[in-house]
Amino acid sequence: MFADYTYYTGTYGGTAIAEASFTLYGNRATAYINSIMPVTPETVTDNLKMAMCAVADEMYKDDTEHGGIQGENNDGYSVSYKGGTKTPVRLCYEAAMLYISDLMGRWL
Repeated sequence: MFADYTYYTGTYGGTAIAEASFTLYGNRATAYINSIMPVTPETVTDNLKMAMCAVADEMYKDDTEHGGIQGENNDGYSVSYKGGTKTPVRLCYEAAMLYISDLMGRWL
């Protein structure tokens, strides 16, 4: 994991993820970032830490907002989704790119 909970709350300024859940989302976010980077740098930079925190926030938001569902009716089984929303994967990618696009080089 690139960053710890102290970094998430202090430096990044995150408030959404509780400390008890941070390891789960931090590990998932780190794995995601490793999967989109051609080569993970040997040194963990502030940009990598910030990217991990931003992606963790997006993953947490996706889990708690039920994937963009706007309304649900169990009586006649009807589900409506928020219009025009980006996919969770796209949101994670954009969150990561705010911080690590310079590390991606020609692979963008």
